[in-house]
Amino acid sequence: MKNEISQIKEALRKKSDSVDIPFCFVMVNKRIKTKLVVNQNGRLVNPQPGTVLDHTVTGKFFDFYMVA
Repeated sequence: MKNEISQIKEALRKKSDSVDIPFCFVMVNKRIKTKLVVNQNGRLVNPQPGTVLDHTVTGKFFDFYMVA
């Protein structure tokens, strides 16, 4: 991935020599095996759409789960 980012930076430099063009690289993984459930009165049910889990079960600083 480091090589791809350097290629993007080089392409941006070629596009504009006088301006440093900022960019943001976001990696998304939709194929996960993690199952999120909520305990509602003793029953395990799916979380509500739009639920975001960004701590406790995530391992890295910028990781999060979002329920579609």
